[in-house]
Amino acid sequence: MDSVWITPVDVLDRTAVYRFEKTVNATKKAVIELNISADTRYRFYVNGRYVCEGPCQSDHFFWRYETVKVPASLLKDGENLLSFEVLYIKDECFYTQVRKDKPALLVFGTLEDGERKEEIVTSPGWKCFVERSRYCVNRFSYISMPHTEEHTCEPDTQTETVACAANNIKSGNRSPYGVDDKYILEKREIALLKPGRPAAFTELKRTDTSAELDAGVYTTAYPKFVFRGKKGGKIRFTYAECYCQGGKVRKKGRRDLPKGEIIGLYDEITFDGRKQEFTPFYWRAFRYVKAEFPEGTEFEAKNQKYSPYFYPIEEKGYIKTSDNTKNKLWEVSLNTLRCCTHESFVDCPYYEQCQYDMDSALEMMFMFRVTNDYSMSRKAVYDLARSQQPDGMLLAHYPATKRQVIPTFSLYWILMLRDYVTYSGDLSAAKELMPVADGVLNAFDLLINENGLVGATKYWHYTDWVPGWERGVPPHGSENPLTLSSMIYSAALEQAASLAEEIGRTGLREEYLKRREAVNKAVNRYCYNKEKRFYEDVPGFGGYSEHTAVWAVLCGAVTGSAAEELIDRSFALDVNRASFSFNFYTFRALEKAGRYKQYAERLFTGWYKMLKLGCTTWCENPDDPRSECHAWSAAPIYEYSAMFLGVKPAATGFKEAVVTPDLTFADRVDGAVPTPEGIIKIHWVNQKGRLEFSLKLPKGVNARLKLPGKDSVPVSGEYRYSGNALTCDK
Repeated sequence: MDSVWITPVDVLDRTAVYRFEKTVNATKKAVIELNISADTRYRFYVNGRYVCEGPCQSDHFFWRYETVKVPASLLKDGENLLSFEVLYIKDECFYTQVRKDKPALLVFGTLEDGERKEEIVTSPGWKCFVERSRYCVNRFSYISMPHTEEHTCEPDTQTETVACAANNIKSGNRSPYGVDDKYILEKREIALLKPGRPAAFTELKRTDTSAELDAGVYTTAYPKFVFRGKKGGKIRFTYAECYCQGGKVRKKGRRDLPKGEIIGLYDEITFDGRKQEFTPFYWRAFRYVKAEFPEGTEFEAKNQKYSPYFYPIEEKGYIKTSDNTKNKLWEVSLNTLRCCTHESFVDCPYYEQCQYDMDSALEMMFMFRVTNDYSMSRKAVYDLARSQQPDGMLLAHYPATKRQVIPTFSLYWILMLRDYVTYSGDLSAAKELMPVADGVLNAFDLLINENGLVGATKYWHYTDWVPGWERGVPPHGSENPLTLSSMIYSAALEQAASLAEEIGRTGLREEYLKRREAVNKAVNRYCYNKEKRFYEDVPGFGGYSEHTAVWAVLCGAVTGSAAEELIDRSFALDVNRASFSFNFYTFRALEKAGRYKQYAERLFTGWYKMLKLGCTTWCENPDDPRSECHAWSAAPIYEYSAMFLGVKPAATGFKEAVVTPDLTFADRVDGAVPTPEGIIKIHWVNQKGRLEFSLKLPKGVNARLKLPGKDSVPVSGEYRYSGNALTCDK
């Protein structure tokens, strides 16, 4: 079946919404299955009722489409209206989704009704309307997709019929001579996102001209507002992550108290004199909403709703304990992960909404602990791989319209690939993407200077948001070698070597390990300050931070008792501390150095602080952050599952596991960890001098279980212990 993109003949010189329509004759028993894509974004309705939206975020190489079966409940006997709202983003911003040249729609599918079968294909005969009264405005240049809306309701210009024509770009064709069209179609590889069950706002404050609403928790959702006002008047809806104290520097207090101002992105609608409903084209991120309107406006709190909207995570992994604080930390971590997972992993839902390499590597690890649906993780790994530049570096985030490179983020992608293969067992990804990994490692090999260290680059050497580090870069780190660059490069070489071995490329494995050994020697020779007994941030320029200690351990530059001593010094000395973006790696260094029990609880202090502040998602950092929801802060998910339940993969695909539960975590624990083979379940009650413990493994997973004070034992199927409490290190 030929697929033809259609586009309006007359296109507005601004971001706008276009509506394409097609009427089909059918009965309630008809089966309609459509493949749909659009530029830039569509929402599909049948007889005025929502079906789905898309396309899944696309890039320069592939333009995605959705395959959708229309629910029979939406059909009626006779004429049925298929309607597609298409938002075309004209004003390119730094972070927006990749676009083509015009607003466009592509539909191809079938209608089967008894013995009748017909094709439904976009063609110039479709109707098209431009909504001239609906302005979509990108109020902040660094916002990705949530173009806020202004509805002017000008007389007789709310919608205008325009001619429809075939687009001059035809996508999806592959030539037998290897010459492909510009945007090859690719089927959506992740589940459809749909708005959840509507929930009611709570009204916090009310005046004659405003109302302040609380969703109860931070969420990403489609709000639906109902109101009536005098024709020509305006109502504005402002969305905020939390209340802020006004002034030049906006401070934040308790997130669950309505104290201060609601400031942020807003939608604005002009009244037409009738009862109106408003739902934005794109979802919003918020906890609080402020409605501002003229006196006399009808605005009843009970009519205002919101429908949560995020990726449908199948929550198979969990932890439930006798400690309510720990349960709350898990709950808030999970809500943070949800709000940062849509059609891709995103750094934060209110601002950039970008799929960053480092952020995504962490979000993926947290996702593994909650679900064994690996499709989102696979998509992220492949999305980022497709951003590789001619010099071998990956873009810092992708899909994107403009280039941003942070060198070490390319290395985080290699760590991400290793973790993805370990958890999913998808060795085909390792085989297919090893050339990408090799390209990244080659780019760093070309940067090796006369001392054997990774040298400076022309790119942004972002490391972490540490106070005093301009743009997140240690002093002197932009124009000189960064110790961390060499350390993370070394760690990436080690992980790439293990992947190469798994796919039978032993020669490549040996090459990587040899390069790693040379880099570690150079790091210890030129970056370690013997007087301070600590690694410098920039060799020869000093500067000391927790970061170098963490990665010295993780890359293997320091091992054994020396690693323990380095970690002890990093916590004892007055050095720059890692932010929440780095905490996951600090935890891993503690684990590798055998100092987890000594220091892990110190790192949890920031999460306890945010909990006391009433946060329902984890902030970018605990102290007056810009973003109130940042998924790199959801590390408790991993720590609770891997370190306290103690379940970790011991072989690719989780076919083998090690289980080392921390029985001091709570008196009563029920937990589950997903694997490709099924769910590992753990239960214990450890109180009054007795322990009841059980472990249940799915078929296909074998484990070694190590209970405190007992020898490790092989387990398959089920294991139970009932008896005296075991000796545990408190």
